[in-house]
Amino acid sequence: MSALVLHELPAIEAVEAAAWNALVGDDHPFLRHEFLHALEASGSVSPPPAGCRAT
Repeated sequence: MSALVLHELPAIEAVEAAAWNALVGDDHPFLRHEFLHALEASGSVSPPPAGCRAT
């Protein structure tokens, strides 16, 4: 059995839209690449400020 390897990407645009959408399918519009990219580009979502830890 091989190990699972995860890579943190800086933004959704680091993933090809067609590849992302192929995994999501058509039943989940809020998970589509275009929607997530719009959230990031508008500043609606962003990383937490420095020093802020998730609990």
